Amino acid sequence: MNWSSLPPWVKEQMAELDTPYFLFDLDQLARTYQTIQDQIQPDRTFFAVKAAGRPEILARLAALGCGFEINNLAELDKIVRVGVKAGEAINSSPITPAMDVRTMYQRGVRHFAFDSRDQVDNLAANAPGSRVYLRLYTSNKGSKLDLSKRLGVHHADAPELLTYAAQSGLEPFGLTFHVGSQCSEIQNWETGIRVAARLFERFSSLDTLNLGGGFPVPYNESVVSLDQINHTIQAALADYFPRRPRLWVEPGRFLMGPAAMIGASVTQVEDRKPVARAVVDMSLFTGLMEKLEFKDGFEYPIETDAKGKNGSYTLLGPTCDGEDVLAVEIPLPRLHVDHRNPRAGSRIFIGNTGAYTLEYSPIDRPHGFNGARVPSVWFLETGRIRLGGEW
Repeated sequence: MNWSSLPPWVKEQMAELDTPYFLFDLDQLARTYQTIQDQIQPDRTFFAVKAAGRPEILARLAALGCGFEINNLAELDKIVRVGVKAGEAINSSPITPAMDVRTMYQRGVRHFAFDSRDQVDNLAANAPGSRVYLRLYTSNKGSKLDLSKRLGVHHADAPELLTYAAQSGLEPFGLTFHVGSQCSEIQNWETGIRVAARLFERFSSLDTLNLGGGFPVPYNESVVSLDQINHTIQAALADYFPRRPRLWVEPGRFLMGPAAMIGASVTQVEDRKPVARAVVDMSLFTGLMEKLEFKDGFEYPIETDAKGKNGSYTLLGPTCDGEDVLAVEIPLPRLHVDHRNPRAGSRIFIGNTGAYTLEYSPIDRPHGFNGARVPSVWFLETGRIRLGGEW
């Protein structure tokens, strides 16, 4: 979601909002969901709740027929509050602790992931008879975050674990892997599918392949398209599986990233040379923590309502922390502030901020670290903006 692509009547509504704020476009979310259905054609799509767990988002996805991937009891509570039955959720975390597993099972969750003997013992004790799927290690080369460092079992050790799960009274029905967050290496999907196919040949109980997530969002750089990824997926399925398995996907970032933007006000401008400094009222510590997590090479697209000749700006958040830097030396039209009428100053708009942003924000209180104002949350639907409900 980017400011320049919005129609004038939406921009007029945004001008009345106090900053900082998140604006989620629920119609954009629905369009992205349909793109996944049309291209990959999964048998089930499960939204990774950790990406953005607001009730308005979950309710819209549920209405579209989307399932939900949860990692713990807190995330189960979020989907149940919007009317989703617990049995519609799957738990893809192979490290969910015993008390969460037990309560989730008691409330109706019947699908769990594992990647160790210890988790098999946990599931056998607290979710007896559950349908379970094994998380495989696969290369995360070319991804912004390497998730294989912590989770997933090597394919050579998979047969023993699948056998142990069955002997423990569980029902191994599928495999899953994750190519890494913001994956740019299409080959990772092909490799994961090829390795999974070998295990399908050995274990007749397996009928479901969960491709996880990792589909990239174009932040401020080009990425491989879903169409390119899908071509690789479909070719690999045809090459390695005599019969197509039941296919699941778990998009989080890809669904939510393009569905939101942040609005912020410029509160100070210092026209230094060669790079001017501008301070805004949005902090990394109130929703943009991935800038710190990803480090170099991760930049949100930033626009402004200011006009005129471009200058070079470094954008700082409102705290005194040296890491609270939103962007370094980016070209923007001349920014200005009006200290007598702060609402008349320039605003900046940070695009594609729907995923892994709001979940990091301390939205249960008005201020975060160093007194930084916590953004309000608004939703755009059918051209009208409305305030989000109580969290």
